[in-house]
Amino acid sequence: MACQLAILTALAALAASLTGCSGGGSGELTTTQKYEQCVANTNNLQKAVCLIRLSDEQERLRDRAGARQSRETALEAAQGIQQVDERVSALLDLAEAHVTGKDNSGARKTYAVAAEIIKDGNLSEADRARFLVRLAGIRIRADRRDGPDEALDDLEDAEALIDSITLADDKAEVLAMMITCYQLLEDTEATKRIGGMLEVLPDSIEDLSKKVQALVAVAIAQRTALDDAAGGLETLGQARAIVEGINVEGSSNRLKKAERLYDVAEGYIGAQDRESARALLDASDQLAKQDALGESLLERINELRASGGL
Repeated sequence: MACQLAILTALAALAASLTGCSGGGSGELTTTQKYEQCVANTNNLQKAVCLIRLSDEQERLRDRAGARQSRETALEAAQGIQQVDERVSALLDLAEAHVTGKDNSGARKTYAVAAEIIKDGNLSEADRARFLVRLAGIRIRADRRDGPDEALDDLEDAEALIDSITLADDKAEVLAMMITCYQLLEDTEATKRIGGMLEVLPDSIEDLSKKVQALVAVAIAQRTALDDAAGGLETLGQARAIVEGINVEGSSNRLKKAERLYDVAEGYIGAQDRESARALLDASDQLAKQDALGESLLERINELRASGGL
């Protein structure tokens, strides 16, 4: 969990530094100025996070060459991060940025580096399992030929670690992520199995954001693997009640609530309850617009509205 806190801190610092002025002038920095600012950072974690965020922005601006340069430099920075969990997290973030930029070759190159560290690095069981599942999800999207089979191996390795994870919060987070992967793989039996492991945990989960994630994943399993549409809607209702009650004091809580509102809305779209989905996406949209790091989520919200017929 230390790596997540470190990366959130890095993101908060970058959100402040990459807007405003440079050299005494006012106005938004150009992407070239932002790149120079990122590269000048002597902290490899902050440099990697900065460059990954910049590459996403360059992709939106259709500056493919600039985005590729940012990702290549980010790889060098990520490999120089001293703390193992932070290094792996940054590498997986970078691999996802490659997928976003439709550079699957770059994604495979990057996650191959991460995979070696996940296999042999000094990581807790919870971190290793979490990273294995993240890796599986990226493989599925980046390599249509070998990715699904390799992802299944990652997911099996992660499942073997579940009993070794002591905190219910960590265990639930990993299981919820696994259900998402098995949905991508259209593996109903695995979804049913993992859903059964997850549905007994929500009452033990302390972190409200993770409890919402777990409930949404259980609802997906109920609807798609257990053919229990009514149960899925009831579970989504529990998730909705919790997420709407999350305190949003502070920017990190605001964005986290926006992301969980999005998750529940996505669940409602799958359950064909478009009215609930629309209300939750509107609430998510409002919160994301208040956060300096909310632009990526806003894009996902608009994409979900379009794909869900909202």
